[in-house]
Amino acid sequence: MILRALSALWTSVAPQMANHLWQSTLFVVLAAILVLALRKNPGRVRYWVWLTASVKFLLPFSLLIALGSHLAKPRVSTPAQAVVYSAVEDFSQPFAGPELPLISQAPAPVSRFHLLPPIIVAVWLAGIVVILLVWAAGWIRVSRMVRRAVPLREGPEVEALRRLESSLGVRKPLRLVVSRNWMEPGIFGVFRPVLIWPEGISQHLDQRHIDAILAHEVCHVRRHDNLTAVLHMLVEAVFWFHPLVWWLGARLEEERERACDEEVSLLCNQPHVYAESILRVCKFCSESPLACVSGITGADLKKRIVQIMTERVVRKLDLGRKLLLLVVGLAVVAVPIVLGQVKATFGLVNATQVRAQLAPPQGTGATPVKPMAADAHPSFEVATIKPHDPNSHHQGFNTVGDRFTIRNESVTSLTMFAYSINKSQIVDAPDWVGDVPYDIEGTIDTPGEPNLRQMQEMLQKLLADRFQLKFHREKRELPVYAIQIEKGGPRLKAAAKPDAQPDQRGRDGHGTEQTITYTSATMADFAFGEQFFFDRPVVDQTGLTGRYDFSLGYTYDEAKSTDPNAPPSFFTAVKQQLGLKFQPTKAPVDVFVINHVERPSPN
Repeated sequence: MILRALSALWTSVAPQMANHLWQSTLFVVLAAILVLALRKNPGRVRYWVWLTASVKFLLPFSLLIALGSHLAKPRVSTPAQAVVYSAVEDFSQPFAGPELPLISQAPAPVSRFHLLPPIIVAVWLAGIVVILLVWAAGWIRVSRMVRRAVPLREGPEVEALRRLESSLGVRKPLRLVVSRNWMEPGIFGVFRPVLIWPEGISQHLDQRHIDAILAHEVCHVRRHDNLTAVLHMLVEAVFWFHPLVWWLGARLEEERERACDEEVSLLCNQPHVYAESILRVCKFCSESPLACVSGITGADLKKRIVQIMTERVVRKLDLGRKLLLLVVGLAVVAVPIVLGQVKATFGLVNATQVRAQLAPPQGTGATPVKPMAADAHPSFEVATIKPHDPNSHHQGFNTVGDRFTIRNESVTSLTMFAYSINKSQIVDAPDWVGDVPYDIEGTIDTPGEPNLRQMQEMLQKLLADRFQLKFHREKRELPVYAIQIEKGGPRLKAAAKPDAQPDQRGRDGHGTEQTITYTSATMADFAFGEQFFFDRPVVDQTGLTGRYDFSLGYTYDEAKSTDPNAPPSFFTAVKQQLGLKFQPTKAPVDVFVINHVERPSPN
């Protein structure tokens, strides 16, 4: 049971983790290049660059891409746009989820390698737990130290602390406690920080030294260094196996202390006194056991002393570097959001364009595929089924030769297409049937291009064989849209080729404007093609039995439908252009009561 759970976790997490890791690693490399360009600028600037690289490990680009997807409305892509977007997606998401086995394949030989994924997941989780426990032990140790410490409410240390808080703009007074443990002076706590002062250390320091040390700690409080340290500690816990994460932690500590050193040096204007203060603390105190307890002796001490004593001019950010940081910051946020908008705008295939996607490309010069024999009953010779990668942005159906591809479709949507039904006609199905999307690739066992009925037949067999779908039909009265003839009669043109297979194609117009064209289509075909737009079935009540060629131009932006220069809304367009109407009513329709369905087996 545990092995199965760990294997399932590996299947769902491994591809996303691989994509996220390589993107975050590249981000750290770019941050290092940016830091190199800012090496003569203030340490606080470089610190924020490294911190952004750290936070990137906690913020997958897929979240920003998803945000961009919600900010755009879907439209149909041209072939060139689809190719460009596909290339971008393949580059940004090179790791696909593990494929499930082919149907009709022989049983795999027994191997111990199937234990490797759950072992890897178990080691990863164990590493997280161990690291968190070690840090928790350190936190408890310092917390006990603070509880046993004696609050200091008066004295030269308190007076100096209040004076520095006022000059550095710290509004909330720090609580100062004296500890018998000889840990270095440090700030403990994230939201209610406490300054720990080792007992007796003041006897070894002049007032100038005390002021310099307190100024350093107040700078840590003002910069919220403990909070940012906790964020990176979380990164180190989750990605403990990645050496670059620990290297990044060292760079953060180095620039954090450098930033405070620069501020204190400017404040006291006596670098030799400040350097001597740090050395005296090192002589009598031990270093803090936690990165989120900001002390004074952190990072490379020798390097810090050299930098403090060297009269190195720290350049303020000039206009060029400010623009560089602004452009990089905007790019980090904007590029994933724009990709998400591209996904929603050009990457999705609408349900009503399924047949257009299945049709052979026009005007490409490619040799058209010969239609499959009308009396053929094709099946998938082989098929792979795998969970859809949430970072992938393709959706819909496609055929190329004998290859049949389905992207990002749930069992619910597959059943809708396979049986020409609306979502509301599927009842008693478990939640995952509609929530879990799959990618399917199959080879058709019969030569030729299948028609709509044959594609549905293949999907019906696949649902029964791989998902163990079993159901029974019942008649129930449900809310529907009934296609009826509008007053004045229909405005439909008889099909130019009534013997041709029915076809429906969707193409994008301008923004939210949409044109859908039907050829050699019956009213039943029209009802089938449009019902995917709605939350209820669409039924034909026109009584028309012929085949027709017609187009429908409309806008799906209701706000724009009132614009006299824009196409009308869908329902208005149906009345004006086709002489039909979608009448909301109730009618008896078939419902599919799900008796049994299973997730496709991983073995």
